[in-house]
Amino acid sequence: MLTTFFSKTKSRIPTAILSRTLNYQIIGNESQIISFLIEPKESIQFKPNKFLSLSGEMSGFRTTPKEGLFRSTIRSMMGENFWMQNYTNTSNSETELCLQKGQRGNIVPIKFANETDRWTVRRNSFLASTSGVKIRFNYMGLKSKLFTEMGLFHQILQPTRQDDKAFLTLGGSSVIRDLRDGESLIVSGESVVAFDSKIKFDTYRIPGFKNFFFGFKKLHLTKLIGPGKVVLQTYSFQSFINEIISLIPRIHRNVQESVDDDNGFDDDDEDDDNGFGFTKKFKIKWDDEDSKAKNFIKWS
Repeated sequence: MLTTFFSKTKSRIPTAILSRTLNYQIIGNESQIISFLIEPKESIQFKPNKFLSLSGEMSGFRTTPKEGLFRSTIRSMMGENFWMQNYTNTSNSETELCLQKGQRGNIVPIKFANETDRWTVRRNSFLASTSGVKIRFNYMGLKSKLFTEMGLFHQILQPTRQDDKAFLTLGGSSVIRDLRDGESLIVSGESVVAFDSKIKFDTYRIPGFKNFFFGFKKLHLTKLIGPGKVVLQTYSFQSFINEIISLIPRIHRNVQESVDDDNGFDDDDEDDDNGFGFTKKFKIKWDDEDSKAKNFIKWS
């Protein structure tokens, strides 16, 4: 069943500066897209290469370094895109802008509690936000990279107004947990997408070597301590890549066996006696790199 989610923010800000409220709709189930109904003079910023469609004119698009040349260079060094796209509705009527996620997964809206609220977001999870949201990078420490699979740097999203919104992408389905004061949640590091500024981040060492070698296949997990909200993903793109990498040797072996079978004789072929009490079969394997035909004789 097609699942849709519709939300409209309310604001008493004058129309001339109404650039931080958004009327949006998240469409789809497994591979979601998000549709924004943008009023005249409204603005939105989003990650490059996520554009899907626009009902109005393209004159309102600008592609610039989001935080200046220096910060944008740091962003690119951390694996993020150097550029940020901005769209402002310069017409006199409402326009519809649609963005796509890319890989399969959900799109999750983030609502800020106040102007001082900040969200720590996994790298490459940011999709779009109102124009007032500031994007910074935070050094998470070596233990985050070595022990929790969360990386050295995370993005920090900070609003300039309480009605600012941000939208994140994640793999699989989304799981949102609201932790009470002192409540802890131990999760795999690759499943953490975002958490608010009140959450405390730490590592948790798995007890027992049997659990490490035969159960979890990792020594440390991520420990999040409340109060605050946490956004988790059920399936990460990195896990998908790791599964493909693990299958490469098997795929290569199967392909090689198939090529060998195609170049050789079938087992049902008549055996030729060479007079020495055994038979011989010939295999021909073509070497494309040398552009020469090499004959390999297999005796059986």
